[in-house]
Amino acid sequence: MIFVETQQCYEVRKLEERYRLNQEILKRRATRLHPIADEIMYIVTNHNEPEIRNTTIINLFSKRMGAHGRKERHEWRMKALCHLSSLIKTGMLEWGDKRNHVRLAPPEKHQEFLARIDDMIASLPPPRL
Repeated sequence: MIFVETQQCYEVRKLEERYRLNQEILKRRATRLHPIADEIMYIVTNHNEPEIRNTTIINLFSKRMGAHGRKERHEWRMKALCHLSSLIKTGMLEWGDKRNHVRLAPPEKHQEFLARIDDMIASLPPPRL
C-alpha cells in the first residue's frame, strides 16, 4: 500500500523539520567560537600568569591583527572588547580577583551556560501554521 500524504500533512512535516534544524543551528552556534574570540582565548591561555588585565588582552589582540594607525587599532580594540565581554557572558572567561583582570573559567561554568541555552530552546513554542 502506498501512503500519500495530504498537502497539509506535508506542510506540517516540513515546518517541523525546519524547526528542528533551527534548534540544531542555535545549539551549534553556541559551541563554536568566532575567530576574534578564538584569538582572545589563545592569548589568555598562553599567558604566563593565571590572570591577565583586560586592556592587555585588547592591546595584544590589536597588535596580532597587524593594525596600523590609531583609527584602525581603535576599531580592532572595540571588536576585541565586545568579544571579551561575550566570552565572559558565555562562561569561558571570568573576572579575576584583581580589578579589570580576567582568567579562564572552570569548564562547568560554560556547561551551565550551554544547559541554559538548551532549556531556552526546549521552551520555545511549537511552530504555528
